[in-house]
Amino acid sequence: MLNRLVTQIEPPLDHTAKQELQVFHDFLSSHIIILLSDPGVGKTHLFQHTARHEGAEYTLVRKFVLFEGKAWQGKTVYLDALDEFRSRSDNKDTVAELVRILCGLGRPKMRLSCRATDWLGNADLQIFRQLAQDNSFVVLRLEPLTEAQILHNVVGRRIASRLPAQQHGASERRPPGGGSCTIRYVRHWCS
Repeated sequence: MLNRLVTQIEPPLDHTAKQELQVFHDFLSSHIIILLSDPGVGKTHLFQHTARHEGAEYTLVRKFVLFEGKAWQGKTVYLDALDEFRSRSDNKDTVAELVRILCGLGRPKMRLSCRATDWLGNADLQIFRQLAQDNSFVVLRLEPLTEAQILHNVVGRRIASRLPAQQHGASERRPPGGGSCTIRYVRHWCS
């Protein structure tokens, strides 16, 4: 799942270069990764999987801010759903609150997800850029699964579902991404 395709939005590539799809895994050395996409494309699934792979911590932005990040000190953090935290918060400056907590934790490596429509572009970017050590930050757009990736996942899950229960976990049987867009593709390939 670390091979999900992304497009780099920030920092902008050379304006003469053609913007090509890249693999999410190739950006894991960045201090700050901000991942944007439409709902249902798979931000949460990718973050949960990658956090396990990196031995990092996954949590919702809301929970992280509520507990002021104390449980995550000294760890790479995968913070999911900035958009949902913003929509439920009375505080108009939720990004500043999040950055204040991250600074208090010594500026750990951070990965943050947000729906593309709720990302405030330069207003958000200017704040998060200050967190990045050695200016190592990137804003990526998560691309929808390709038909080949969907087919690979569906076939793999069909094979896994025929194995004895102890050879695969129940969570492995869920459709990838969990979003409505991805689920439509899975239904198409399963029918």
